[in-house]
Amino acid sequence: MQFSLNASLGGSGFIADSINHPLIRVFTVGQGSGMRVDHPLQQFLDIEQPWAVASPSSVGHGDFSYFSALCYLFAREVQASLGEPTMPMGMISDNWGGTCLSSWAPSDGRVATECAKCTGTSGCSNLYNAMIAPLTVGPLAIEGFLWSQGECDADCNNTQFYECAFPRFIEDWRGAFSAPEALFSFQVLPAYVNDSGRFNPYSLPYERAAQLEGLKASGGMVHATNTIDCGDALAPYGSVHPRDKLTVAKRMAAGALAMVYYNTTIPYLSPAYQSATLVDSNSVQIDFSPTPPASGLLSLRPAACPAGVGGLPASECSWFEIQTVDGLWHNATGVSLSPDSKSLLLSANDLGGQKMNATRGFFSPWPVVVLFSMEGLPVLPWWEAF
Repeated sequence: MQFSLNASLGGSGFIADSINHPLIRVFTVGQGSGMRVDHPLQQFLDIEQPWAVASPSSVGHGDFSYFSALCYLFAREVQASLGEPTMPMGMISDNWGGTCLSSWAPSDGRVATECAKCTGTSGCSNLYNAMIAPLTVGPLAIEGFLWSQGECDADCNNTQFYECAFPRFIEDWRGAFSAPEALFSFQVLPAYVNDSGRFNPYSLPYERAAQLEGLKASGGMVHATNTIDCGDALAPYGSVHPRDKLTVAKRMAAGALAMVYYNTTIPYLSPAYQSATLVDSNSVQIDFSPTPPASGLLSLRPAACPAGVGGLPASECSWFEIQTVDGLWHNATGVSLSPDSKSLLLSANDLGGQKMNATRGFFSPWPVVVLFSMEGLPVLPWWEAF
């Protein structure tokens, strides 16, 4: 989320165009010494950018500075879809790159009381105390939160903690802002290479699965913005910092338009695994949850593992796999759609005479995403037994 407009793909054009969007207002919280704050503050220690009208000078600062590319492009997409806006839209960029969830969780919330110990390398509640708590003092009306985070927890193998913590974290933040129905839109982490060298290669797909636990947060209004197809193997700052923020912003904006602004015609939900049915001894049919107002139709698109590019080993890529009862996983050698394009058909040639008992899709650090809704949203990753 700290990734600035200046560093994103197409950034120079977005910055120049910002002069045409004066009803987008931007504010950037400073980091100051937030890593060391042990109690909730009433005021910020540091403000990097006070409230300003969107313009090349207010959104076009340096890399990893102001303004957040995702925040700005989200606002631009929402305003464009709503037509000529008549009221300002305020966007607060409040972030610290490479930090774990525990740093942003309030010390008196459900995360702290129900999810065992604080875990992470960037502290416990410190960034909430310094950079979020002052916003809760008010008066401040919040329509929603855009959340892009999780790499730190994958690096630190914190996925078990995250699975418990994330839905409670969403409730904690809504409670702190007295906004129980506020939209919480989170980014399902895109493909990236193991830049740090610290984590088990499968921590990242487990982290995505832990993120999806956020959909269980009470009150609804939680949107999983699926971006597993947005990997950027040649990103200058490493593949953990993909440059395509416009695609992410468009998908988050679609969720907001549907859930906050009641646009009933815009597809915004990625297809999700629903069930599997054995077809014969070596093939299986996968069905996905319907996503109205989308058509419910699927499409297969060509894609390849960028092996050898940006230091990516082929072992970190995956498509579709079938598990047999002996615990072994087999790459699906046959991949097709059902005649009505509503189901995925998988088969494997050599299962060693073993029965199938599970399937998974896109379950690796770098998912090679070939399955989309007809409207262009990638299918969510899954690992499910029959």
